Amino acid sequence: SKRVLKSLEECCLSHCTSANGIETSQLVQMVWGFGQLGHRLPADTWFEAFKASTSQLDDVKSLQPSEQALFAWSLSRVGLTSDRQVGKGLLRAFKATVKQYDLLSMNTMLKCFHLMKVKVPQDLLAKCEVRCLQCMSKCETGAISDFIYRCVKTRHAVNVHTRVYVENLVNSKMDELNAKDMALLMWSFAKLGHKPKATFLKRLEHRFEMLEMKPQSLSLLIWAYAKLRLPVHPRFSEAHYYMVWKELDGMNMQCLANIMWSYGRLGLDVPVDLFQQMADHFRMHLRECNAQNVSNIMVSMARMGHRPDRELLSLVEVHLASEQVISKFSCQGLSNVLWSLIKLKRHPGEHFMLSFQKQFGAQVGKASPQNIANVVWSFAQMRYSPYESVMESLFETVAQKVDTFSEQDVATLLWGCGKLRYKISDRLLEKFQAYCLKRARHFSLHDISLTLWGFTQQQMEVRPEVLQQMYEMSIKHLDKEFHTEAFVHVVWSLSVRNKVGLNRGAVLVERYEQEILESVHTLSGYDASKLFCSLSFLDCMTAGLCEKLVKIIEARAHSYDESQLQSILNAADALDVDLCPPTLRDTLKMQLDATAA
Repeated sequence: SKRVLKSLEECCLSHCTSANGIETSQLVQMVWGFGQLGHRLPADTWFEAFKASTSQLDDVKSLQPSEQALFAWSLSRVGLTSDRQVGKGLLRAFKATVKQYDLLSMNTMLKCFHLMKVKVPQDLLAKCEVRCLQCMSKCETGAISDFIYRCVKTRHAVNVHTRVYVENLVNSKMDELNAKDMALLMWSFAKLGHKPKATFLKRLEHRFEMLEMKPQSLSLLIWAYAKLRLPVHPRFSEAHYYMVWKELDGMNMQCLANIMWSYGRLGLDVPVDLFQQMADHFRMHLRECNAQNVSNIMVSMARMGHRPDRELLSLVEVHLASEQVISKFSCQGLSNVLWSLIKLKRHPGEHFMLSFQKQFGAQVGKASPQNIANVVWSFAQMRYSPYESVMESLFETVAQKVDTFSEQDVATLLWGCGKLRYKISDRLLEKFQAYCLKRARHFSLHDISLTLWGFTQQQMEVRPEVLQQMYEMSIKHLDKEFHTEAFVHVVWSLSVRNKVGLNRGAVLVERYEQEILESVHTLSGYDASKLFCSLSFLDCMTAGLCEKLVKIIEARAHSYDESQLQSILNAADALDVDLCPPTLRDTLKMQLDATAA
């Protein structure tokens, strides 16, 4: 009973603090006994007793390694892990006898140090790694997995040779591996950046199908696959789906978030019914989620290709609009949530956007380049005009660290500002142009098209050498693989910036005339109109292209707004009568009248 245990505890304490004291080995047995009984000991009283009876724990060195490990295990069982002096005493004893330890005892000590928040020196961890290699072959897979896991928890970079040896040894003993150890080992490999061989993964996946896994293990295992971007065999993914479905009711939000994030990152084709059940589980437990959970789940839903119902998205929006909730989000979390909502075709209301701007603007200095680019992209997709102060804060941060932005981030920012009709300062535009000159060879064709278009929407003239670099890189990309939509955007941007003697757009059209003729039918109405206008203004329209573009434009004339119709009509008027049929002008004028009416 509790009363008897309490009396026993007081009796033991009196012996510890008596003049004669007790031997260290007796103290170990005493604490072990309380640990076996599951009795928690009051920390302050017992730590004083330890220090009095062990002369500041120096006597622990005299214990055998198995006794030291037993003492450490017992301390964690009875809740005595808060005194750093006791922890350091154990560390000194461990360091003095580490060469005598077996793997199980060593794991126990490392776990105890982690609980006590005692930092284990890297040189000692290296000795532990050597000792592990010496006795690993005689150990079960559980001890091996646990050691690698403990190394990761102490932030020790395990030597590549050790990792390979562990992989090979576990592979030879795969039939012994249980669900928890499998998950911990793969999680540890992912943290260390170690990609197992295909043969190892094949045996592991076969073993996985024979096990019963708990939610925590399911989440760690699939997270490791996502982190390392490992190939996922359909049979493995289907087995994982089944186990997730089976364990979903008892799954906490951390596990759900990790699993959904991993599915999204791996690009898995998650069954619709499982997606819906995970979304429903998220809906029921939304208020239990922390900021990171919500961010990961929203991003994963946007990536998985299935759209949750409007009710769930509305619920998330209302939940996050609360200042108490949204204030707990980091810049990363905020940008992820807004990006996800836009990807899921949900445009948040004004209440959410005001809370978002207030919170993101307050911590924009901590935002990463991708966070800022995603936020500007989201504003542009929504056609939302944010507060001027928010945009100023965003671009002050951009100006300070523009060199840390990726080419895609810069392209997205320029495109977003063009869509929002936001005027970028001349000083920052100069920085963007210098960036493009320096890193032009790293821009993708899509990045080039967005960047050039973004420059056309600003009043400042683009330096000729920037245009030339982008133009040359466009040719390299198009020669390698022709992309119709990107070609149209590049030609249009170059037509806007056309200079005498530098008719780059016309050169591109002439160079890729055959490719565009073969793929022009794939263009949207909007892109067809852009190409039509560009070719007209560049004075390089051909009969074949004109005929095909006119067909697309006439078929989709009803989808253009008034300004687009007028631009197309102006381009048609600039063409020779032999090239452009009168029927196009008639169709455009009729549609203009209808739009005006």
